[in-house]
Amino acid sequence: KYLYVLADVKDSTIHQNDGIEIFVDRNNSKSKSYDADDSHYTIQYNGTTNDGIKTVSKLTSDGYMLQAQI
Repeated sequence: KYLYVLADVKDSTIHQNDGIEIFVDRNNSKSKSYDADDSHYTIQYNGTTNDGIKTVSKLTSDGYMLQAQI
Protein backbone atom coordinates (compact mmCIF):
# COMPACT_ATOMS: atom_id res chain seq x y z
CA LYS A 1 0.00 0.00 0.00
CA TYR A 2 2.93 2.36 0.51
CA LEU A 3 5.99 3.42 -1.42
CA TYR A 4 9.06 3.69 0.82
CA VAL A 5 11.92 5.95 -0.20
CA LEU A 6 15.40 6.26 1.32
CA ALA A 7 17.73 9.02 0.17
CA ASP A 8 21.35 9.26 1.35
CA VAL A 9 22.34 12.78 0.27
CA LYS A 10 25.99 13.85 0.20
CA ASP A 11 26.13 17.61 0.77
CA SER A 12 28.97 19.46 2.49
CA THR A 13 26.98 22.72 2.79
CA ILE A 14 23.38 22.17 3.86
CA HIS A 15 21.11 25.17 3.37
CA GLN A 16 17.71 25.82 4.93
CA ASN A 17 15.70 24.74 1.86
CA ASP A 18 17.84 21.76 0.80
CA GLY A 19 15.93 18.55 0.23
CA ILE A 20 14.64 16.10 -2.32
CA GLU A 21 11.74 15.92 -4.75
CA ILE A 22 9.88 12.72 -5.59
CA PHE A 23 7.64 12.32 -8.64
CA VAL A 24 5.26 9.34 -8.85
CA ASP A 25 3.38 8.23 -11.97
CA ARG A 26 0.62 6.33 -10.15
CA ASN A 27 -0.78 4.50 -13.19
CA ASN A 28 2.63 4.14 -14.93
CA SER A 29 1.31 5.79 -18.11
CA LYS A 30 4.74 7.31 -18.94
CA SER A 31 3.01 10.33 -20.46
CA LYS A 32 5.13 13.23 -21.77
CA SER A 33 3.36 15.70 -19.45
CA TYR A 34 1.93 15.45 -15.95
CA ASP A 35 -1.50 13.83 -15.59
CA ALA A 36 -4.09 14.14 -12.82
CA ASP A 37 -2.87 10.83 -11.35
CA ASP A 38 0.76 12.01 -11.03
CA SER A 39 2.08 13.14 -7.64
CA HIS A 40 4.94 15.43 -6.62
CA TYR A 41 6.44 15.38 -3.13
CA THR A 42 9.04 17.74 -1.64
CA ILE A 43 10.93 16.87 1.54
CA GLN A 44 13.40 19.26 3.16
CA TYR A 45 16.63 17.97 4.73
CA ASN A 46 15.09 18.16 8.22
CA GLY A 47 12.07 16.03 7.22
CA THR A 48 9.68 18.95 6.82
CA THR A 49 7.04 18.41 4.16
CA ASN A 50 3.68 19.98 3.40
CA ASP A 51 2.39 16.85 1.66
CA GLY A 52 1.18 14.98 4.74
CA ILE A 53 3.54 12.05 4.20
CA LYS A 54 5.50 10.38 7.00
CA THR A 55 9.20 11.24 7.03
CA VAL A 56 12.29 10.63 9.14
CA SER A 57 15.49 12.63 8.73
CA LYS A 58 19.00 12.41 10.13
CA LEU A 59 22.09 14.57 9.66
CA THR A 60 25.19 12.56 8.79
CA SER A 61 28.88 13.45 8.78
CA ASP A 62 28.73 14.22 5.06
CA GLY A 63 25.11 15.31 4.47
CA TYR A 64 21.75 13.87 5.49
CA MET A 65 19.46 10.88 5.12
CA LEU A 66 15.74 11.01 4.47
CA GLN A 67 13.15 8.26 4.68
CA ALA A 68 9.58 8.70 3.44
CA GLN A 69 6.41 6.63 3.47
CA ILE A 70 4.15 7.67 0.59
